[in-house]
Amino acid sequence: MRKISANQIKPGVMLSIVLLVSELGLCAQPGLTLYNETGKNISSQNLIIKSAAFVNLSSGKTSLEAGLQFDHKSINNNSFTGFSVSTTRSFSIKGTPVSINGFFIQTRPTNILNETNWGALLSLRHNRFEMSIGTNFRTLAITNKAFPEFDDSRIHEVYNIMYSFSYYLKPVDEKWNSGLTLTNIDNFVINQETNPFMKLHTNWNIDSRFTLYAEACYKISGASNLEVNYFGFYLRTGITWKFN
Repeated sequence: MRKISANQIKPGVMLSIVLLVSELGLCAQPGLTLYNETGKNISSQNLIIKSAAFVNLSSGKTSLEAGLQFDHKSINNNSFTGFSVSTTRSFSIKGTPVSINGFFIQTRPTNILNETNWGALLSLRHNRFEMSIGTNFRTLAITNKAFPEFDDSRIHEVYNIMYSFSYYLKPVDEKWNSGLTLTNIDNFVINQETNPFMKLHTNWNIDSRFTLYAEACYKISGASNLEVNYFGFYLRTGITWKFN
């Protein structure tokens, strides 16, 4: 591990966002995703309640998404606990849908710790199977609330492997679908490789504009150890609305 300044990555991230917004232009199709999440883990002891909102702009095969996360009940005294921005480019290889995604995420897991993640994912889907693989770079920063004598104490992880493997009951374009996913990636959380989530999820396309979805997630720790331990769970319900 080595120290790194966040200023080394923010200019490049902001430039990418500006260029993508310019490419999308005024013809972009807007969309909105909202969800509520209730869960518990061994760190919190008590119930955790969160919500998040994502705004999406898409034009052709390119899209831009920005999200905000809020804690309503947790060990964190901050109500605003994270934001994210990502860009995605979709294409196909011999009829197989493929996408490349770049992202930047900043969260505040506790009152004294800030976490920044940035990286890229390559995803593909074939019939009922979907797979994503990528890498992220994490920076952990202890705030001066914890140690006033250290004004900017940061630890940088060189890289981590990101993965997601999903199986769906039906092809992608069906009115409703359900699936099971093994992954270490969530909207505002990227775990170490040995701490995956197991997700059971379902979605229902009401019409061309509205989609309802729900997720049940079981979190474990130490998957590579001889004994796998329980860490936590959450239940999530949400809606996606395409304005055009």
